[in-house]
Amino acid sequence: MACGYPLDTAADDFAARLAAELGDDAWFEADFTRDIWYATLVHFTGPVPDPAALVDWVAARRDADLGDTVVAAAELLRFRFDGRQPVRVPLARAPFATSTR
Repeated sequence: MACGYPLDTAADDFAARLAAELGDDAWFEADFTRDIWYATLVHFTGPVPDPAALVDWVAARRDADLGDTVVAAAELLRFRFDGRQPVRVPLARAPFATSTR
């Protein structure tokens, strides 16, 4: 999992705007403020043979700088289980007027 730390308020501004647009349907995160944004990069297909070694490997790289990225759009997704794994089902996509880091 890669964790991203915002360089400005754009992510928080987006979350606030999304909550406003969702109205009462935004209840799940109503009193929650994110301090990180994350994406899962690796999925394991079976048991991890040495979980302690994996934890140590991740800990040694916890603060690795992966650079900056620009997010150009927001996607609204639903996940559907296909009998083997969760599968992304896009519901909507909206580009940001001006992309920020």
